[in-house]
Parts: sequence; C-alpha cells; structure tokens
Amino acid sequence: MDDDDDYQSQITDDTQYNIQRQHAIRSIERAWCSFRDRRMFKVLKRSICSAENSVTNEVLKKLNPNEASVLNDPTVSAKVRFRFGGEEFPQLSCSKFLSALVALLQNTSAVRK
Repeated sequence: MDDDDDYQSQITDDTQYNIQRQHAIRSIERAWCSFRDRRMFKVLKRSICSAENSVTNEVLKKLNPNEASVLNDPTVSAKVRFRFGGEEFPQLSCSKFLSALVALLQNTSAVRK
C-alpha cells in the first residue's frame, strides 16, 4: 500500500513539474515574440521614414506607376506619406499621395502589403 502512495505522489510531482515547465516555456516564448515584433516594427518604421524622405518619383513608380506618370510633372509638388494599418502584426503599409494641386489629385490612397 505504501508503494502505491509513493507512486501516486511521484506522478503528481511529475505532472506539477511539467505544468510549471510548460508555463515557463510559454512565458519565455511570449517575451521573445514580443521582443522580435518590437524590433521588426522599429526596422519597418525606419524604412518608411527613409522612403518618405527619399526621391518621391522613384517611390511613386514602385507603388503606383499610373499616378507616377501624372505626378512626374515638375509643376506638381507631390509628397508621399506612409503609415501602418491593421490590427495584426505585421501591419499593412498604406501610402497616401499628396499634391499641392488639389484639383489634380485629392488624397489618393493605395494599400500595399
């Protein structure tokens, strides 16, 4: 009878150890994923900021060639603004083309993954 109690005690201890171990693994995994996502967000943010400050015509050609041909006119001072959109990570990259000539182009948006 004593052997059965020792065996049950050992099973309970092993089960408790496995539960604690799984909890620790999940905690470490969540922390790592959070760190990785924050680091990736910083990289994406830097790349979007540098794209806003780069040559607008080159960015427009890659995002939307049709509007790039319209905005290639030197009299149109176009600017491209970027933002992140979406609830899940990684978010969508949304671009907005702004122009000083409001009659020609009034906030045309394009969404790219």
